[in-house]
Amino acid sequence: MLTFVFLLLLLIGALALAYVNASGRAWGMAAVVALAISWGAHLFPLALNLLATVAIISLGLALAVPTLRRALISDAVLKVFRRLMPPMSSTERDALEAGTVWWDGELFSGRPNWRRLLDAPRPVLTDEEQRFLDNEVETLCGMTSDWETTNVYKDLPPHVWAYIKDKGFLGMIIPKEYGG
Repeated sequence: MLTFVFLLLLLIGALALAYVNASGRAWGMAAVVALAISWGAHLFPLALNLLATVAIISLGLALAVPTLRRALISDAVLKVFRRLMPPMSSTERDALEAGTVWWDGELFSGRPNWRRLLDAPRPVLTDEEQRFLDNEVETLCGMTSDWETTNVYKDLPPHVWAYIKDKGFLGMIIPKEYGG
């Protein structure tokens, strides 16, 4: 009966440590205390206590020593993880290698360098981009009405969707050589 109570308390303790997201040190101390109680109270046969002690010491060393952890645990987990994850697409790689957050990072840090923003050159549209804004975008804006969109169709009218598709609004970020 005492062994059952000990195992139940051990389970409750482990759940409590997991719930509070306890550090590795706290888990280690809890394991040492549990082993000491197990040895002191003679709750298990000698062979089982020895096995538990060797297992906890081995696991503790594997987790505490970075080179052991990497060799015994991290590399194996990474290998499984790489096998499960799909390969990175070229678009994802481009996004990751695109650069930094530039001035936005300063803004969200709470201490932006306003001079850096004001000194940045203003973006300039190409003639083609300006022509698109002056013609196709103006035409599109003239074709839509708030009343039709919100009360009649509860969406853009079909002729507006057709215009958007025909004039290439949905493919603006796709390079022209690929149909954008």
